[in-house]
Amino acid sequence: MGLPAVLAAAGLAAAGLLGLQAEPSQAAARDGKCDPGEFCYFYNTDYKGSVSDFTASVADYGTTQPSCYEYKGAGDGKGRCIKNDAASAQNNTNQYVRVYYNSNYAGPYVELAPNTRANLTNLRSTPAGTNLKNNNASHRFMGTTPTPAPDPPQNGLHRPITGIDIGYADDSGLDIQAPVGTPVYAVADATINYAEYGHTSWTTPPDTPYSIGMTLDRPVTVNGVEYRYVFHTHLSRLAINKKDGSSTVVRVKKGQLLGYSGIGNKMPHLHISFYQSRSNLRYLSMEDTRRLFGSAYGKKWEAGK
Repeated sequence: MGLPAVLAAAGLAAAGLLGLQAEPSQAAARDGKCDPGEFCYFYNTDYKGSVSDFTASVADYGTTQPSCYEYKGAGDGKGRCIKNDAASAQNNTNQYVRVYYNSNYAGPYVELAPNTRANLTNLRSTPAGTNLKNNNASHRFMGTTPTPAPDPPQNGLHRPITGIDIGYADDSGLDIQAPVGTPVYAVADATINYAEYGHTSWTTPPDTPYSIGMTLDRPVTVNGVEYRYVFHTHLSRLAINKKDGSSTVVRVKKGQLLGYSGIGNKMPHLHISFYQSRSNLRYLSMEDTRRLFGSAYGKKWEAGK
């Protein structure tokens, strides 16, 4: 994904028309390619199948040909109307984009942060409890300002990175979007188990498979369960080094630089997980990890705050 170029959306915003349905002439310019500056639906999960691309908000997609907004790219679904028929989405703009359950920007919604992508079934809706996969009826460009900053972290933790919460349902931890090279800090005093290449399945370039595992001096307690082992991955560089199994003792203090964020699954972000221990890999859920840091989807993080 490249840098956004949202001239069409900016023009609508200046005219006070950002929330209105795109004009047919604009829709005709869509080419079925997910270019920089566009928001796109994919017919299938994992960003596969035909593409429907947009540069502005659309309040009603329509349901019948020839007037509906359709999939234009090559692949499964080409020519189908997109309403209630999208499985994944990609936001190549510098704006937040909401996908709504109903037309005219109504009902439950999910929100994609700038320059992110997701399977719609993995995004937590607001209010919670609605699956937006194949339930997409409108989308709206919300501007470049993120939702308010998260609450302070619990358990005295140090927020490990500056970025945007893009965590998704059923993940084994939390993903924080950040430009490659963003500093990553220790959440608390700990002993390093390893800081090295590997420990992730995302190893094919451009992915950057450096990982750090560490054992906290004092466990984090959530719902009466203690979590002591913290895993970080998708780092591009390390500020500390230790081979797994080495007898060398490497200690870090809360807020100490661990390394620099990189890319995983072709997305620039940091993944962090909390486990009960190195040997007991019962992990803290994405939602509980999010609550641990006082966060919510799309919220901007500041390291340490």
